[in-house]
Amino acid sequence: ASDLSKCKLGQIEKPCILLDNSSNRNWLLLGDSHAGAIQGILAEIADESDSNLIVWNKCRFFDTDLSLELNALFPKWCVESNRERIKYINKTKPSLIFIAYQNGSVANGDKDMSQNLWQDIFANTLTSINKNTSKVVLFSGKISRSYEPFITSFPFKRM
Repeated sequence: ASDLSKCKLGQIEKPCILLDNSSNRNWLLLGDSHAGAIQGILAEIADESDSNLIVWNKCRFFDTDLSLELNALFPKWCVESNRERIKYINKTKPSLIFIAYQNGSVANGDKDMSQNLWQDIFANTLTSINKNTSKVVLFSGKISRSYEPFITSFPFKRM
């Protein structure tokens, strides 16, 4: 995304409507700064698909109700942001959710979390949000097999 974007990269405190096509198809982009890095091209694709694009890319996305252990590894602002994201998903039921994050490392600042803990909580997060949306698309450096039942490939066709 460019500096001219309505939605700043990174620390977004609430959802930001990047593209409003007055459509009934709402796409939601979640994740860390890697989500922010793809919001520009995703907005172009949403526009071509006559869809709205809402972005909320404050930190790595997970359902905070699933693990106090994982919550303790993230800053309070990240945990609170994720609580608000889950509420937003439950309320708005987006037609498509994109989740982007770098999974090559499971370090968070000076705290390390186990890969198994992250994969279990994220797989359960996908279960919890899957009931609210038709499709989830995951952009990640490394995908666990435990995510496969929830991830849908999406036919992006550029003209």
